[in-house]
Amino acid sequence: MKQILFMGEYDKTDMMFYLGKLISLEHKVLIVDVTKTHRYEYSYPKISMDVGLHQHEQLDVIENISNYTQLQEILTNHEYDYILVDIDSEESLEHWPVADQYFLMTSYENPVIQRNLKLVEALMKNRTDSDSIRVSKVICEVNVNLNEDYLDMVFGELGIEWNESYVYYTDERDLILKINNQQKSTISIKKLSGEYKKALKRMVVTIIDSELRSVNTLWKQAERSK
Repeated sequence: MKQILFMGEYDKTDMMFYLGKLISLEHKVLIVDVTKTHRYEYSYPKISMDVGLHQHEQLDVIENISNYTQLQEILTNHEYDYILVDIDSEESLEHWPVADQYFLMTSYENPVIQRNLKLVEALMKNRTDSDSIRVSKVICEVNVNLNEDYLDMVFGELGIEWNESYVYYTDERDLILKINNQQKSTISIKKLSGEYKKALKRMVVTIIDSELRSVNTLWKQAERSK
């Protein structure tokens, strides 16, 4: 079982569903909602709002999780190859055990950066010098006077080791597809912008430790599955 933490004060629901869809073509995947505002509650159609574990396409989704103990209770009865955790709670992150991989979702908006700074501080709070935390930035890029060097400066004193970054650009096509998918029982990846598609593919390569050509095959398969 591989656990991936997606940190960030940013709506990641669409990205998590796209990544989960691709990975679930060959693996058992669980998406875990550890967000303060319960972002997943209305992000996809449900048969029942009352059950704890939901299914969306081939994905399992668990909502209203606030600590790792709650997740462990779910895992006693279910087995997964990949657990994708969407987390924006400082308290939850501070006490979350070490994961296999970390992604930090951010933009250049100052409220997002400052709240992400608090999240990373919470992540590092109980770590020792021997706990090496490597994080990949996922950046929603726009044409402003700030760049990734600014982010490195802001987070520079927290002891984070950065892996490669994944950058995509704001595109209306991606927002349209996100909204349309929220009304459907299937997850469509058709008509995503080229930059977003490229970033998603590279992230899947990293998560499942595969090659780009294999992920390209998964992408084509996912496009055919509605």
